[in-house]
Amino acid sequence: MQENTPSYIKDLRKDLKEDIITGIKVDIISGLKEHIDNRFEETKGLIESSIEDLAAKTAREFLLVDKRFDKHDIEFNGINNRLDHIESDLVDIKVTIGKIEGHIGRYEIRAQNMDQILLQDHGPRIKELEKVVFA
Repeated sequence: MQENTPSYIKDLRKDLKEDIITGIKVDIISGLKEHIDNRFEETKGLIESSIEDLAAKTAREFLLVDKRFDKHDIEFNGINNRLDHIESDLVDIKVTIGKIEGHIGRYEIRAQNMDQILLQDHGPRIKELEKVVFA
């Protein structure tokens, strides 16, 4: 600038330079803010999408686990039914064994007293046969 330039023009030029610099700063800051906001929205969208994907995968896995548990429940119910039948059969077997033991006991007593039973029941017939044989 020239030396004879009035001071108000110098001040005006200085103010304009400062306003231009401030405007550029504001533009840069606004651009950065817009860029940061855009990146934030993109990142937020990716995170939300990732969370939704994770939730969906987790839900699917829980459903698969639930199906497997249902299958195991059915198998356990089948095993429980078989065990109930086995218990019922064991009760029947115990009753039958009790009857068999009763018969065995009676036959054991009869076997111990066989000589007496033979003499009592067949004594008269044996005496008749002895008379015939030894006569």
